Parts: sequence; structure tokens; C-alpha cells
Amino acid sequence: MGGNMIIDAGGYLGNYPYRKLSISSAGSLGESASALGVTHMVVSSIDAVFYKDASQGNDMLIEMLKEKAAVTFIPFCVVNPTYPGWREDAERAILKQCFKGFELCPGYHRYKLNDDYGCKVLSLAEKLNVPVRVSNGFEDRLQRSHMDIFEESSPEELIDAVKRFPSVKFLLIGFMSNDLAWRIDNNAYLDFSRLDVFEGIINTMKGLLCSPKISSFLNNRFLVRHNKLYHRNLDLGKSVLDAVSLQRSCRSFA
Repeated sequence: MGGNMIIDAGGYLGNYPYRKLSISSAGSLGESASALGVTHMVVSSIDAVFYKDASQGNDMLIEMLKEKAAVTFIPFCVVNPTYPGWREDAERAILKQCFKGFELCPGYHRYKLNDDYGCKVLSLAEKLNVPVRVSNGFEDRLQRSHMDIFEESSPEELIDAVKRFPSVKFLLIGFMSNDLAWRIDNNAYLDFSRLDVFEGIINTMKGLLCSPKISSFLNNRFLVRHNKLYHRNLDLGKSVLDAVSLQRSCRSFA
């Protein structure tokens, strides 16, 4: 890939409560990522998402990242604005630890990005000048455990939050709305990996990806998920993959 920086924007480390993960350590995750050409990876703690006190999971992630890895990890701290003391924990993570952004999971933590809780945490991200990654869950609703209770964010909620905070950079991970990409502002980057189950959408994207105009559009709007499923469905050549991995896009893999 000519020495390009390739960022996986959808990484996680730790233990998932509902099934065993094949890769859970920094070393093994870095090795798998490096084999696919990834040089940097945004990671958050899965444990922190499900712990009552997210800061405990964030601290565990710092310890995990001390392990030597083949890629450079970019840690994002999980922030739950419904938990007492969350602001102090978030400020400590950014200002005194090595975290570079916020991980928000409104579907698990029972708030909306555009309600009072969401606006408070986004205001803090704006103040600290850090990006925000918003997770829409870890598994498809058809594969999810019956104990994995999660409420997906609506497109209207996301669009409103992005518009309210134009100086905050959003990474939207795992959302399935077909038209979300065309409605969000330029400060949001969309991972469209879960849209590949919609054959009509993929066929449309396959045609559009060959256009220089859409390549420029993708640089501003999409995180291109780079995995076997993506290649099989889109059948993209190396030149097209390079075209959509210019400076502002991030390439991810599952």
C-alpha cells in the first residue's frame, strides 16, 4: 500500500459478556491487524461498556496496551454520562492518561445523544477538543443474546447531535440506516459495513465507487471497512481501494 497510514477505526479489547472472543489481547489483535496492512487502530475497552463504573474498564485497557503490539493503538475511553462522577473520570482519562477520544454507547447506557446526558458529554468533548466514537452495539440484532439488551439510536437522534456540535468529530460505528450517510454533516464519519447485507445498496455503491466524485465524498463521510466480506460483495480492485483510503478516510476490518 505504499507505506500509507491505514487506521482501523472499530477496534475493541477485553471480554465480551455474551460469548468468548477469539482475539482479546493487544498482542494478538495487533498481529491480526498488521497482517491486513493496518498500521493504527482505535480501541476501547469492552469491559468498560458493561461495567457500572466505566473508568475501571478504561484503567484495565491502559494495562492491556502495555503489551507489545504490531500496530499503534489509539485508545478511546468509554464515558457513561448517566454515572455519578463521569465528568471527572473523563477529564482524567484525557488530561492525565493516554486516551485520545470518547467512546459513547447510548444504547447500552440508556440515554440519547441529543438529550441532556448526551449534550453534556458532547459539550465536554467539544471543550477538550477530542473526537467521539459512537457505537451501535457489537452484534447484529438477529445474533444478539437475549440478555444483551440494547436500544439502537435513531437516524434523527444522530443527525441532530452532529448538527448541534459541528466542531466535534464523530465516528459512527455499526449503524444500519440506509440514508444516514447522505443526511449527516461533514464532521461525522460513517462506518457502512453493516449495509453490505442490503444487495441493492451495495450494487449502487459499487457503481458509484468508480467515480472520482464519490471517492472524494467517501473521504469525508465513510469509514471503509476492509475485510473479506467487503471484498467478496464489492469485488473491488486495488486501485479503487486506494482511491477511498486517502488522507481523511479510515479503513476498518471486523
